[in-house]
Amino acid sequence: MACTSRPLNQDEYLASTENRTLTGYVMEGTEFKEVKDAMERAQLKAIFKWNLDYWDYAYSTLPGLVSCFPSDGHLILRGSKQDDARCDDWVSWSQSIHDAFLDPRLCQTLNDNESVYGKGFVAAIRKSEACVK
Repeated sequence: MACTSRPLNQDEYLASTENRTLTGYVMEGTEFKEVKDAMERAQLKAIFKWNLDYWDYAYSTLPGLVSCFPSDGHLILRGSKQDDARCDDWVSWSQSIHDAFLDPRLCQTLNDNESVYGKGFVAAIRKSEACVK
């Protein structure tokens, strides 16, 4: 339940009329440095920290939920050589995680806070080449 309630809370936060400007920044792909107001920039960074926390939490719980979680925890992307159709659950999660990190703001957030997150999670993101440090 906690895993699924977190994004819902973020959706509610972004849907709030008082957060329209932030929602625009998120949806339009506004880079952190482009936000002139320091408070809004901090709030935008907090949104991506929220996303990073979610993906780290999801990744850390997957070994207990997906029976074919690789021993080294690497992501297996759809259509890759390793996608042999034997573990669609892990491939689906892997693709979702990888795709989230195609957003350079999420990558910047990971780069800025890497030491706070699980080494396996960070290694999996790095190995997938979604974020190149």
